[in-house]
Amino acid sequence: GNGFSKLAEEHRNSIAEYLRKFSFLTVRDDWTSTVVNRDLFNGEEVVNTINPDPVFTLNLDAEEWDSKGIKSRGYYVMTLPLKWSAGHKRGLLRKVWFSAFKRAVNKAGYQLVELPLPEGVSGMKFDFTVPYPIDPAQWFLWIKNAKGFIGLRFHAVVSSFANGTPFFSLDSYSSGGAERSKIHNLLKGTQFESFRVDELITVNPWKLFHKMKSVS
Repeated sequence: GNGFSKLAEEHRNSIAEYLRKFSFLTVRDDWTSTVVNRDLFNGEEVVNTINPDPVFTLNLDAEEWDSKGIKSRGYYVMTLPLKWSAGHKRGLLRKVWFSAFKRAVNKAGYQLVELPLPEGVSGMKFDFTVPYPIDPAQWFLWIKNAKGFIGLRFHAVVSSFANGTPFFSLDSYSSGGAERSKIHNLLKGTQFESFRVDELITVNPWKLFHKMKSVS
């Protein structure tokens, strides 16, 4: 989240020198253009063209989904932080929240599937955890074929948008201030602004499930 400001000045100058060799530069969001112009070009507005994230353009209809026997739209997929239930009091609250949400999902006839992070799994008792490592296209297809997505990461939210998959974002980026969160900026001013929170246990799990179910 600090951009290039932590790099030595000689390294930033070197990167800027190579970037200036391009005839045209574009970035995917306002945050990136701000960081590049501020930290590499000393405030000069070198990059001012914004294009959508490339994930929006993906078309993987020809890619076969390795479903592991799970039915399309028969599950909700979730990505939680590594060792999410660690800690005594907070860990217990998270376990209680997760159990209630999983009961709501199962009661409605769906499975709750974990899509793990590169750093590992959450440690929660999902109906199924997708094996890792995973091909990026398969990661995308697990979100595409889900009834809904709940969890971390900017690209997961963008992938949900691209596929029309209902989502609720656990915004781990906003601990230093929501104004610096890519997810906050992506959703700000849209009808999806309320589908984002910093901590899941602040949301009623049953209400969250029914809110997502109502838009799917």
